[in-house]
Amino acid sequence: MEEQEYITWIEWLCYQFYYNGMLNHVKQACDVYPTSDHLKLLLSLAYLLNGRTHDAIKESSSLMNNKEVSLPGLLIQNFAYKVSTNVDKSTIMQIDIKIRDERRKASVTALSLSALILLLYKKIDKAKDYADRAYNVNPVDTNVLLAKGWVELYIQEEDNYTKIDYFNAVLKTHSKHFNALMGTARYKQHCGDYTGAILILNSLIVHYPKLSFPLVEKLSNQLAMKDWEQVLETANRILTIDPNNLDAIKAHCVVALCKDGEYNESLKHLQLFLRNLILVEAKNVDLLIKNIQLFSCIACGNENILMELCKITEKMLQQNSNCGELMVELGNLYVLLGKIKEAEYWYRNNIRIEESSFPALIGLAHCQLLDNSANARVLARQQIDFLMEIQSTSANPKLLFMSSILCEDDQKKGLQYLNMAAKVLLKDCESILYGYKYLTNLNPDLCIEIGKQRLTYSVHDTSSMDKGSYEIEKEPLLDLLEKLAEACPGLSNVLLILSKIKMQSGKLEEALTILKNLLDSIDSTNAQGHLLMAQTLAYQGHYQLALQSLEMGLSYNFKVRDDPIYHMVNGIIQKENGDLENCIKSFELAMLYAGLKRNKNIAEVKQISMQDKAVLYLELISGYSKMKQFNEALALMEDAIIELQGTAEESKATIGYADLYLEMGELEKATEHLAKVKPDEPYYVQAHTKLAQIHLKYKRDRQAFAKCFRELVEHCPGPKTYGMLGDAYISIQEPERAIEAYEQALNQNPKDKAIIANKMGKALIKTHQYIKAISYYKDMIKQAECKDLKLDLARLFIKMKQYDKAEATLVEELRINLESRGQQLFLLAKVREKAGNIQAALSVLKEAKESQMRYIQRLTMASSAMEQKHVVADICVAMANHASSIRDYDQAVLHYKEALSYKAADIKALLSLAKLYMQINNLDRCAQTCTTLLKADPNNEAASVMMADLAFRKVDFETAAFHFRQLLLQKPTYWTALARLIEVSRRTGNMDNLDEWLSQAQTAMGSGNMEAGLYYCTGLLDWRMGRLNSALRNFNYARRDPEWGQQAIYNMIEICLDPDDDSSLSNEAFNDEDMEYQDSRTMALKTAYRLLQELNPRGSQHEMLTHRLLGNFFLLATKQKSNIEKALQDCTNLASQEALRDHVGPALGMAAAHILLKQTPRARNHLKRVSKNVWTFEDAEYLERCWLLLADIYVQSSKYDLANELLKRVLQHNATCVRAHELSGYIAEKDQNYREASVRYAQAWKFGGKSKLSIGYKLAYCSLKGKSYADAIEACNEVLRQNPDYPRIRKDVLEKAINNLRT
Repeated sequence: MEEQEYITWIEWLCYQFYYNGMLNHVKQACDVYPTSDHLKLLLSLAYLLNGRTHDAIKESSSLMNNKEVSLPGLLIQNFAYKVSTNVDKSTIMQIDIKIRDERRKASVTALSLSALILLLYKKIDKAKDYADRAYNVNPVDTNVLLAKGWVELYIQEEDNYTKIDYFNAVLKTHSKHFNALMGTARYKQHCGDYTGAILILNSLIVHYPKLSFPLVEKLSNQLAMKDWEQVLETANRILTIDPNNLDAIKAHCVVALCKDGEYNESLKHLQLFLRNLILVEAKNVDLLIKNIQLFSCIACGNENILMELCKITEKMLQQNSNCGELMVELGNLYVLLGKIKEAEYWYRNNIRIEESSFPALIGLAHCQLLDNSANARVLARQQIDFLMEIQSTSANPKLLFMSSILCEDDQKKGLQYLNMAAKVLLKDCESILYGYKYLTNLNPDLCIEIGKQRLTYSVHDTSSMDKGSYEIEKEPLLDLLEKLAEACPGLSNVLLILSKIKMQSGKLEEALTILKNLLDSIDSTNAQGHLLMAQTLAYQGHYQLALQSLEMGLSYNFKVRDDPIYHMVNGIIQKENGDLENCIKSFELAMLYAGLKRNKNIAEVKQISMQDKAVLYLELISGYSKMKQFNEALALMEDAIIELQGTAEESKATIGYADLYLEMGELEKATEHLAKVKPDEPYYVQAHTKLAQIHLKYKRDRQAFAKCFRELVEHCPGPKTYGMLGDAYISIQEPERAIEAYEQALNQNPKDKAIIANKMGKALIKTHQYIKAISYYKDMIKQAECKDLKLDLARLFIKMKQYDKAEATLVEELRINLESRGQQLFLLAKVREKAGNIQAALSVLKEAKESQMRYIQRLTMASSAMEQKHVVADICVAMANHASSIRDYDQAVLHYKEALSYKAADIKALLSLAKLYMQINNLDRCAQTCTTLLKADPNNEAASVMMADLAFRKVDFETAAFHFRQLLLQKPTYWTALARLIEVSRRTGNMDNLDEWLSQAQTAMGSGNMEAGLYYCTGLLDWRMGRLNSALRNFNYARRDPEWGQQAIYNMIEICLDPDDDSSLSNEAFNDEDMEYQDSRTMALKTAYRLLQELNPRGSQHEMLTHRLLGNFFLLATKQKSNIEKALQDCTNLASQEALRDHVGPALGMAAAHILLKQTPRARNHLKRVSKNVWTFEDAEYLERCWLLLADIYVQSSKYDLANELLKRVLQHNATCVRAHELSGYIAEKDQNYREASVRYAQAWKFGGKSKLSIGYKLAYCSLKGKSYADAIEACNEVLRQNPDYPRIRKDVLEKAINNLRT
């Protein structure tokens, strides 16, 4: 190894405080390079750092003859004499004089070496002075640049401001300089460029495979990135080179504690680490103290780890009996173990050595605070007050924490102290990269104690207020706990405390996010986590999920049953399920376990927070009132008032009184109690809001309702209350007055200006003042905090169909705001979609998703991460919809699944995915998705309809019909289910009792209230039963309805375009203006044309295609050659599109056109291409018509077997298809199988509503031939009743049948 490489290694060991390791390596280097004065200088420094001052002085004295190293040698001698005992002051003064003389005439090398020695001895300010002098003399010298670089790097650590990369200047001339490369890697690490640092370190690792310290530096970078897996991998790699490497073992221990929360695993690593530390650095007290401080604060009270640390500290104290710092640390460890007497002993020992030891005095005060004896608390208060007075400018967080404990009677002041402590801890971590020093400064153990103390305070729940609109300023304490949760994700206690605080503050969604993270990623068996999850879910109203969480918690730990919260949550769930008797029992049990009622059988009482007490009292009172046990409720209410008196929850109990009187129907008493809550009480806003709701809901007094909010503004003037007043005016349809209130809120310059401005804009839009709204938005956007309003402005432009302006607004914003870029791009995609640019919309959606994902990666524990994931889910759903519209179903499925990975219970995505699975005939997956959907939303009608559709598609007609009937029994006017039942029945041929379901729906609706859905369903049944005139009339009634109108028009067009010439349409079905057309066919086409013009496809690809195909079928129905050719051309264009290559509709259009143009072979080719398509609900009509058309061609070619196969396929899916039965009858007739033919014709006659007389004739004829004379006579009579002059039937069939019947 070269000298420079030895020097770099030795210096690195010194920076890491491995002074014994430094000494060993420098001795080894001196043996290799005995003439190196630089190494001798480092050797004398190593002696000094190891406490061997005599050796340090002796070694440095030998360097005095060399001018290049005499100055740094004198500095070492100076430090050595200062730390030595029994040294003359005159000796030190002489050395000081020599240093000054040498410094005046020192060379650049001497100055740079001196800077380095001072830096290694941790005299950073002096080191900077020497480095600056050297740099001013020669700014290009390699040694100067290195010294300057390292000094600046350590100053940067202290002050956190960006420096010049001096190492880079060295590397320009010496590209492989080891020390410069190490410095550059460290510089990049401090700048946050971990990847760049690791890149350099990787090159060093390759070049020096046997050296461990480049790997240790890499590990440090990976730890700063919190890349836990890589940290462990690198640590293992270091251990293969050096099995006893302290850094690698330490990393294993820290990862086990912080990331995994595995105390037993970390204990093994800690024991190994401490054993090796004592062996390698036996006299290095500073290093041991640093590690004790680190592990004691991340152990978070674990007894085994703390005992291990106690043993090693006591062992070191035996060798260093006068070390005050070790005594303080041992005292701190005993405090954490709860051994107050032992802790006090060591603190007092330290004070005997050093009377003014501040840490020892704080420790003594803490012991007195934890002592339960009578005078201890008084002494603690005096001691803490004294220490608060004498402490230096920077406050001590532990002292502030202890001060908060003493503020039992003044919760507000106590909370202030806690937040001050949190601020100090946050500031201590502000400029430090994540690592061991960061964790020590953060002090997780103290953070947790601060969090626990915060839980004892009652911070009133502001659930009555609009949380989205009026966020209070975030507590530093919450910031601290969130930082701790990020730093130590394995500490489940942190997440429990944080979620509990969030829940108490009414931020239930945030609490839920934290708990999900705890139970999904860290500790799924945490019973307290499940219990807290159940409580949060119950408060949110998700009672079934809350019950599941309770059961999960109980399954992991049966002791949960002794927790009052368990019984309280169980009671809330039982109350919601109507089980009032058991709910009261559960609440009473909770009262016993919480010590609010006495019972000898309850051995251990668990204290609960004041808020939980208030909730428990009010829930039990609510249970009594629901059981109409008002006397018990009133008696308990009195107890609650006494228990909660003087706390923030007292006014909550008053509100509970009002709720009780409301339940008793005594409105006046309820309003009296609500009026008792004064403006200076914490629940005043909630009480007055409830009072307002009583005026609106019970007394129907809109003026009194508004007055309540005006009083709120009067007593608590501010942006919040003005905003609430505005919301109140909006709710009673007075947007003009709402605007005035919002203006007042804005005039008060609130922090949430953007949110109120957003409401203001919406109020302007509600009053249709669009121009003013645009102008208002434009003015507000100019203000920095209202940039997000650009999204609202863009939405307004979309509403006004000014897509170009919407796009311009969004594109401009994309350049400015990165935070909401994903949402902006999502909106931009909608703009482009509405403007008809689908491809551009798709590309923007992809960009939106990528942008949103990048933003989410930046968010770690923040509650907004879940909201942002929901935005990604919406983007994925939009992408899936686009993919589905162009029939790229595989991609659509992937997008929907991705959406569900970000938002598991996304009803919209689940429903769309289920529909898509059904569309592509993946019925099993569809069923699974529907099951998931019904779990998330048991009353989802669309999912129930789909389950019925699934049964239908699996040819399980009875099950499908059963599902639809069940839906209709629950809700007779559920028109979607009724329409589907008609379709199912049509396809099964079981249409006899459908009129009954229509009658039930009509009865349920009541007289004089005919809905479009009923008209539609009646029309549908008429159409399917062959009653076409009646069908047209009913569809006509429904055609103006926004829900049913479009489909009704489609159906009317289909009826009008009926291709059979003997259509039963009569003149009465059409408007009077069409009476001039004598030919009903012409009138039908005229009506079809008018309806086509009226159709307004709503933008979906499916609707656009259907509309275009209907237009072509209309052209074909005219039977004019020019129109047929035009339709053929358009259908060909459609079929040539990649997405529609296998679509049935265009193929049907082309085939029909070729048949009309007498080009049957071409028609057959088109039909054969699609005839093997899988039958789907969406393409059913077109596919069946293709099969029928192809069967017709085969019949004309006398290919009856092929025709029969197709007809069976049609009838399998549509048992009422008239044309299929008719063609089947024709084939049977040709085979002279008259009985089969008469059966087929009878079906065609029945399902055609006995309106196609040609079928009636064929039925009569085949019945005659099949010797079913009575049937023949019946058919003849029906035909003659409708048309007495129908040709040949009387003579050829009726008379013969009568004669044969007689004989």
